[in-house]
Amino acid sequence: MASGQQAIRIGVLAAWAAGCPRPGALPQLERAREGLGRPSSVEVGFQGTLTYAGHFPVPDQTEDWTVEGRSRFAGSAVRSTWQVAEVDWTEVLDGDTPLERIEALMPWPALLLDDLLAQPANLRAVDRHTVLWGSPEGLFELTLAHGRPVRLERRYAHPVFGDTADVATWSDYEDVGGTTLPATWTLERAQDDARWWLSATLTDVVSPASEPPLPEVFDTVPLGDDAWAVAIPAADARSLVVRRGEEGLVFDPPLSSALGETLWRTARELAPEVTQWAVVVSHHHPHYTGGLRPFARDGVPVVVSPLLVPWVTALLQAPRDLDPADPPIPSPVVRTDTRLAGVRIVEIGAASEHTDSYRVAALPEHGLLYAADLVSFPLDGPPRRRQAMDGVAALPEAEGLTEAFSAWPLAGSAPTGPLQAPELRVALTFDDLPSQTVARGQPSVTDPQAQLRISEAMIAALAAHQVPAAVFVNCGLLGEADVLGLWREAGATIGNHTHTHASAEQVPLEVWGEEVRACHQLLTERTGAPPRWFRYPYLRRGDASTRDATAAVLADLGERPVPVTAATSEWRLAQLYDEAAQTERPALVEALVEHMVASLRAAAWQVRVRHGVSVPHIALMHVNALNAEALDAVLTRFEAEGFTFVDLETAMADPYYARPDVQDQRRSLPWQLRIDPPLAPGEPQWFDQAEARIEERFGGGQAPR
Repeated sequence: MASGQQAIRIGVLAAWAAGCPRPGALPQLERAREGLGRPSSVEVGFQGTLTYAGHFPVPDQTEDWTVEGRSRFAGSAVRSTWQVAEVDWTEVLDGDTPLERIEALMPWPALLLDDLLAQPANLRAVDRHTVLWGSPEGLFELTLAHGRPVRLERRYAHPVFGDTADVATWSDYEDVGGTTLPATWTLERAQDDARWWLSATLTDVVSPASEPPLPEVFDTVPLGDDAWAVAIPAADARSLVVRRGEEGLVFDPPLSSALGETLWRTARELAPEVTQWAVVVSHHHPHYTGGLRPFARDGVPVVVSPLLVPWVTALLQAPRDLDPADPPIPSPVVRTDTRLAGVRIVEIGAASEHTDSYRVAALPEHGLLYAADLVSFPLDGPPRRRQAMDGVAALPEAEGLTEAFSAWPLAGSAPTGPLQAPELRVALTFDDLPSQTVARGQPSVTDPQAQLRISEAMIAALAAHQVPAAVFVNCGLLGEADVLGLWREAGATIGNHTHTHASAEQVPLEVWGEEVRACHQLLTERTGAPPRWFRYPYLRRGDASTRDATAAVLADLGERPVPVTAATSEWRLAQLYDEAAQTERPALVEALVEHMVASLRAAAWQVRVRHGVSVPHIALMHVNALNAEALDAVLTRFEAEGFTFVDLETAMADPYYARPDVQDQRRSLPWQLRIDPPLAPGEPQWFDQAEARIEERFGGGQAPR
């Protein structure tokens, strides 16, 4: 069943009543439409009751629901949101066709008149209050009162109910904000085997702020000398513009003619010397076609997959009588080239797992592959890749390319990222020797023999995989068990983690300094050398003033703070492991393995996308019972993923870790979000989200950190 607006258009366009007399119909409707006003933008709220009859145990049984909603009219478009208490709207109405009908007809009778006035060839005025027209969907009768629509009836033969009428009514018109709207409306509707009735009342009318005007040109990011990423915020997308001598390409103009016009203007400003332009459509998405019209209107060839030639041609030629400023293009140039401006266009089709016609483009002069929306590069986490990207990266045309270009989304993502996964080297660091703390001065395990078993198991796993490690000690919590000696004999790097796990944000600076100095002295005595490395408890350095003050304390002692790039939530899984029944622990071990791999992948992509480098990463882990059981599985998986291991000294020698800390938030953050550009206050980040997922799956509530 077509929507109400569709039915009206069918009626207007159909030849059912072609040539029938229509005395006075057009003037009547013109006066009525003018009387309703022409607001630039209006939003209304409404509430009412929906009554439904059908699919019940007893014939003629009905049920009522409360309905609330908002509907916005801007220009000629309607966007509505409906809420039906206790039940999903589409389940009640068995599909969205009734919703479309209500959106089109109910809050906005002016839409009906706009459609009728567009092509009134089959209208007939019965008298000055009544207009008839016909369509394949039935006979329509519109009744006017005082120049306003008050009733619309569609009469037709229903396969179940026989002669049937769908009826809409409007009443109690009010003049609000430059327009005239009905304060109440009703709708009676028959479906395939059910009926429903809606009555609604206007609750409020607002005129939303108008959309900001489009800029003359879009912002761009250069990708070498002759390529640019073009940001299109209104579409949450970006385009790619490429120049090669007198040739130029524009990829995937999105959404509307207005956006396409601005993109076209931007391209010409970027490359004024280009005389031969072409625009490339990567795949079959209707929202990519509106923006093609400004290019096609100027004779620019549109380059598409062979499968899309008829479809794109028809869209560009489609009548546009309702928008004279954006007419159709009678003879668009639509081609299927595979080589243009030094770019090789490759058809991957259904292998994209997205659409049956899909093209990527290799730009060998830029080392770049245009992947459209097969991949995106979030600033705060690993890329979001369709499985097809593995095949794309292996294409012969992709040989020698290092970067991929992402067209969507724009917000929170970078335009390019590595085509292949970056090399991943990692230094493993373990906090909280003798055992993970639950609060300052409170280790999770106090039994000396249990502490020994945990360290012995972790050291054995590291030795089996020949992985170097660093361990950071809470010196004041060391007890009878010589766990420090175990780690030292195993060749681990030993670092300071304060005397009792004191946070720089939770104790006075003087107390914190005493904590650091006490642990420094003990480690010097027990290991025979002063420690060179320090790890902030909870990764918290405080605000800028606290950070600088604590850094001065460490500098006096000759200790260098060790950041992390993989700020894992392994500590929380360990808490849950300690609390879990024996039968529940295997799931937590499996979760740890997956979490550690995902965390390192996220860290690698964050560093690569935010700063454009590949570095040896530093992973945060702890001395705990979970790692005593799971560390071997974690290291096995790391090796299977192709990760390689470095010691802390090697990792910290990378200039990346010498960059200044510019973060001013009291927050646990990885190093890549502490250096320029730092994570903004309130900005979400991947590691927080990963912790929330752990909590949602296993914890049932947020654990303190």
